Amino acid sequence: MALYAFAHDCELGIDLESLARKIHYQRIAMRKFSERESKALLELPDHKGKQAFLACWTRKEAFGKAKGFGICYPLDSIDLCTDCTSSSMTIADDTLLNGDEFWTLQQFYPNDAFVATIVYAGGTRELRFFDY
Repeated sequence: MALYAFAHDCELGIDLESLARKIHYQRIAMRKFSERESKALLELPDHKGKQAFLACWTRKEAFGKAKGFGICYPLDSIDLCTDCTSSSMTIADDTLLNGDEFWTLQQFYPNDAFVATIVYAGGTRELRFFDY
């Protein structure tokens, strides 16, 4: 599966992960995520933890892509996953952001096998999805 995101008037980032991916999410979360994020993930039952971790990972990667960092930024420097049930959020007032800059994050499931997140500059926008 591949996802493409286009916008003519704002920066954006997108990421996609397979829910079937084999991963030791607890160790990675404790090493790479903030203390609050790790705690939120590790409090989930095991059958929900892996999916929540992969959802959080797409948030981290999409944000890094939108900001132009890629995955080369301290992942624990911004809390994007303290509420594992929320599919959208506004990101503002953080050390990685400049003053009045804010970003919108929207997580979605293109099908039963994948989780994805799109992050874009500014407030909520109408998103349109096309399946080819």
